[in-house]
Parts: sequence; structure tokens; C-alpha cells
Amino acid sequence: MSKDNEFDAVFTDIGMPGMSGWELSRAIREIDSQSPLAVITGWGEIVSREEKAAGEVDWVLTKPFSMADILQLAEEVTSRKKARCGSPPLATVAA
Repeated sequence: MSKDNEFDAVFTDIGMPGMSGWELSRAIREIDSQSPLAVITGWGEIVSREEKAAGEVDWVLTKPFSMADILQLAEEVTSRKKARCGSPPLATVAA
């Protein structure tokens, strides 16, 4: 990821090899403080408010999640983007 990349939103798992989702979220925030950011976890019940705040994430999505959960997040991302810059809505793809 570089400063030249533009993303509508970032969704990342907390548990990854080499770098945790928390580390990634902090690195993203150093580059972009505004992009909507969600972490996905199987440990959602034990993610504290402090961890969420320290990671500067907007949402914690717990596994298992449904397509409806993803669509709701996409709608929230779209609403934020429209409010911030009046951009057209994001394309949503469901597989």
C-alpha cells in the first residue's frame, strides 16, 4: 500500500501471518485517516473498545457473518463517501 492508492474502504482480518489486522489498520491510518476501515475476526466477542479505538477502525465484523452484514457495511461506506465528497455510490458485487 502506498500513499498513491485510493480505496473506498478496507476490510481486513485481524489474524494474518506476518502482520496483524491491528498493525495494518494503524499503518493505513498513518497514510489515510478518513477511509472506512473494518476488521474481521473470529474473536469478536473479546475485542474491546480500547482495541478498536487503538486500531482506529470503524467496524469490527465477527465471524461467521452473512452477505447481509457485508451489504450493510457497504451501504454505510457508501453513505459516508457520499456525505464526505458527494461521490456516486460504490458498486456492490455479491458472489
